[in-house]
Amino acid sequence: GYYVGSLALGYSTGNFFGGLIADHWGYALTFQSAALLSLVSVGLLWLLHGSSAPAEGASKAKAGAGLTLQQSLRALLEPELAIVVVVALFLNLLHQMSNVFISLYCLAVGMSLTQIGVIRAAYAGCNAVTRPISGHVVNKLGHKSLSYFGLPLQAAILMLVPLFTGFGAILVVYVASSLMRAIVIVANAVGLVQDVPESKVQRGLASGVYNASGDLGNILGPSVGGLIAHATGIGGVFVIGSLGSTVLFFLVIWRVRRMHHEQSRV
Repeated sequence: GYYVGSLALGYSTGNFFGGLIADHWGYALTFQSAALLSLVSVGLLWLLHGSSAPAEGASKAKAGAGLTLQQSLRALLEPELAIVVVVALFLNLLHQMSNVFISLYCLAVGMSLTQIGVIRAAYAGCNAVTRPISGHVVNKLGHKSLSYFGLPLQAAILMLVPLFTGFGAILVVYVASSLMRAIVIVANAVGLVQDVPESKVQRGLASGVYNASGDLGNILGPSVGGLIAHATGIGGVFVIGSLGSTVLFFLVIWRVRRMHHEQSRV
């Protein structure tokens, strides 16, 4: 909880002050300030080094515990894990696609860098506040239904972005998409724990494949978004990208569930 909260706090403050500094003093000072903060972080890590370092024996015991490609591919054949992986992949794809191009869209409609920083800070801040309380929503509505329909709902919200050019409207729409993302993240994490049997897939292996799928989504999001923006414009990223991701998401989920039924018959 502290770890996730600190990340979200860093994103929120970084986006806000980054936009503010760039708007008033230029890009050069913004990057210089970020570099200075990195040096401060290195200094803090050096001061804290060794206070909670793991024992040497424990480190050696974990050596060589990395996942092989064959193990990862075999784990993906388990339908329960495959569904969780697919949700994580498309969730991060949609997130990175919108996160990269929301700034460009806001610049195109005439917003200041400070306003863009506020929008991105509010997005990250909503994730920080919503994730701890999303468990109540997941318990009431069920993690499977939220995983299946929360992501398309987030995509539908993002499709509204090109309809607006004002700061307030885009802020509300983008924060609403952040709310849905936070809920789906929690629901999918619950699915990883509850739906993936440890007798079939070890926890470490499941976690590794899960995180790798998220990283793949982080790579595909900006790449696909760039192709769409080049062909149709920045606004098309939020419409075509969101709609296409949703359709492809349901097709992949349908295929995974069909494979699960075929395995059950055997």
